[in-house]
Amino acid sequence: MRFYFILLLVGSVLCALLAHGAALVEIGEVKTSSGFESLGRSSPLAKRESPSTQVVTDQDAEERSSVVADLVRLVGVKLSDKVRARYWLWRGKSSEDVFKRLKLDGGLEKLMENPKFFSWMTYINMYNKKNPDKKMAMTDVLTKTYGDLALSRMLESVLNARRSSQKSRKLMKVAATLALQQRQGWERTGKSTDEIFVLLKLNTAGNDLFHAPELSSWYKYVVRLEKDNAKTVMAAVLTSHYDDAALSKLFREANPPVRRMRFVRLWLETAVAKSRPRKTLSQEEYFKALKLDAGVDTLLTSPNLAKWVAYMRKLSAETPGKSTPMIKTFTNFYGDEALAKMLEAARQVPKTAKVATLFQTAQFSQWLREGKEPTVIWKMLKMDKATWTTNPDAQVWYRYNDFYKARKL
Repeated sequence: MRFYFILLLVGSVLCALLAHGAALVEIGEVKTSSGFESLGRSSPLAKRESPSTQVVTDQDAEERSSVVADLVRLVGVKLSDKVRARYWLWRGKSSEDVFKRLKLDGGLEKLMENPKFFSWMTYINMYNKKNPDKKMAMTDVLTKTYGDLALSRMLESVLNARRSSQKSRKLMKVAATLALQQRQGWERTGKSTDEIFVLLKLNTAGNDLFHAPELSSWYKYVVRLEKDNAKTVMAAVLTSHYDDAALSKLFREANPPVRRMRFVRLWLETAVAKSRPRKTLSQEEYFKALKLDAGVDTLLTSPNLAKWVAYMRKLSAETPGKSTPMIKTFTNFYGDEALAKMLEAARQVPKTAKVATLFQTAQFSQWLREGKEPTVIWKMLKMDKATWTTNPDAQVWYRYNDFYKARKL
């Protein structure tokens, strides 16, 4: 009976292959076919024994045994992925049952390089084709077994690897499909972009944020979910978990080793920058930004002075009566005495004479508004009656004295 059982089992396998157009892919040595026996016990094909096969001679049995042995050797003990998948479908196995049966729940490391992983993938694909209304996602089982963070990190690491061979390119295609499934699962369950940011522990990544492969998963999820509003949402999530100083440090010091992550860093930095309200610098802040506070002697010759003057005029137009006079800003940075001496010296230079005269007049007007009499300026310039006629700073006092008298009359 053992001979007939093996014969019928092989016949069943061949019939299944012919009926479904599948191919057998591995040729191996004949072993004790426990898998075949199991398949035979449960397969309906094994029960279709012909009456004519019930009685045979010992000689016939020996001859047929030789033929069957050759056929089993040709077929191989290992069946193709499609044949096994059809068997599991017939048995009504769930995706999780098959996953555990193939011992794929032992760890994520090199999971996608395991041939059994593709056997499981074949089963899932066949199940979904047969049950279009009850499709299963591979990532549901993977997430349940390993968690979102570990799965995301593994998939992104595969996607970040170099495409050095046909095998690695195949793995990348599968990883891309699974990564998309994971994002679809998040969307299906209503996960917000902030929830995924925390779920992937990006809120505690700190200085390693741009070295975390899972950041790319979050980035692509936000783009998928928010579309045209993605930059605004990304900036809002980032700034809710990291303050300005931390973000500035991250963007400044980040040097992701992977090219894809360098793109993500640049994209996120741009998003955060655009989300911040544009601050209008005060005239003092802009004065310092243009480095006009570097020294009073270079003030009038600095090419940035014209930029600052233009900015001041713009501020005056936008906020009439609220801007501080330019000469007041000069005084705040350099003081009355140093500024007065510089302006008088600049009047003696043809290149700066005109602008120096304008600012000196502005300074005199300011002194007048402040109620400063010529005697105050005399003391400020440290004039001495014995030497004032030879003091180069005396010219400032002379000019202000005339200016004061002309306006007080």
